[in-house]
Amino acid sequence: MRTARLRLRQWSDADLAPFARLNADPEVMRYFPAPLSREDSDAMVARMRARIESDGWGLWAVETLDAGDFVGFVGLVPVKETLPFAPAVEVGWRLAREHWHRGYATEAARAAVRFGFEQLGLGEIVSFTAQANRASQAVMERLGMRRAGAFEHPALAAGSALRAHWLYRLSRHDWEAAAASAAVFFECGRFHAREVDTAAMPALQRFFEANPGYFLIVQGEPPAPHEARDEFMQLPPANWPYTRKWLLAFRAPDDAIVGVADLIEDLFSAGVWHIALFMAAERLHGTGVPQALYAHLEAWMRSRGARWLRLGVVRDNARGQRFWEKVGYVDVAERRDYALGARTHTLRVMAKPLAGGSLEEYRRLVPRDAAPAASAATP
Repeated sequence: MRTARLRLRQWSDADLAPFARLNADPEVMRYFPAPLSREDSDAMVARMRARIESDGWGLWAVETLDAGDFVGFVGLVPVKETLPFAPAVEVGWRLAREHWHRGYATEAARAAVRFGFEQLGLGEIVSFTAQANRASQAVMERLGMRRAGAFEHPALAAGSALRAHWLYRLSRHDWEAAAASAAVFFECGRFHAREVDTAAMPALQRFFEANPGYFLIVQGEPPAPHEARDEFMQLPPANWPYTRKWLLAFRAPDDAIVGVADLIEDLFSAGVWHIALFMAAERLHGTGVPQALYAHLEAWMRSRGARWLRLGVVRDNARGQRFWEKVGYVDVAERRDYALGARTHTLRVMAKPLAGGSLEEYRRLVPRDAAPAASAATP
């Protein structure tokens, strides 16, 4: 198979050496029990090659289209019978470190998922990783997968820090629905909202750099050169339950980004959505456009099952505080000594009901916000 930048193919003898180097890299193997010896790495290639030869699919070798550089593997494989969710088919990947942060894992895994649903007729595809492996979880979420629960990996010792895993699932129905609406999530008058993918990183970075006011207030410095990538990759802390991260860009008719929203679905409890970032172009401030964009965003979240909305706004951000108060948010808690970039803030934690309910009900759903004021270190 081919994607825009990659080829997924059968393994060759020429892949043995670079794959062995990948498997011997402690950073690549950080979330596995140990790096692999050359003998074990070669044996793994033999197994992957044999499965593709016999079944026509499996964990394919991946190379770049332009230079033919070996990247690693991406593909599909039946999960082991010892796992609590077997039988199932997993989408997995392992890339050499020099090819990280380029979107290759997501790009190739999307092709593998498409193959699984369209060619193999699968009803569901799963993926799983150690709870500490935030990078792989981000890829799973960009594939549209939803966190389905925690489990203890039976192949790892009871005392292992890697034993605790997250399971993610993607049904054929959800994949088809996402594919059908991938072009535009929702219309916002003359604007529209789309999910941000790796191809949009340069445009998102340009948007941040052209609108530095938020970063100067909150972080005390302009957006970093990797600000868009960090926003794209950032996930909640590993011990916070949630279903999915959404990073949406609001675009003008000429496709220029005029706003961005970073959302966490079902944070702490089902139906609680957290707005990690909502930002509109500075040239639109005072025009009413940011309020209109937000109104469409809120309606979209409601349509997806949101019952409560939650966010944090720093007290130094006067414009932000006025905005959230005007659209109906009220204080539920306060976080002191909250570090953001080069600055430390007092953070107003605010919430808004979308389906009725009292603040007492909300605090039962989100015990973290039960204390009206607390240090940022409070669990």
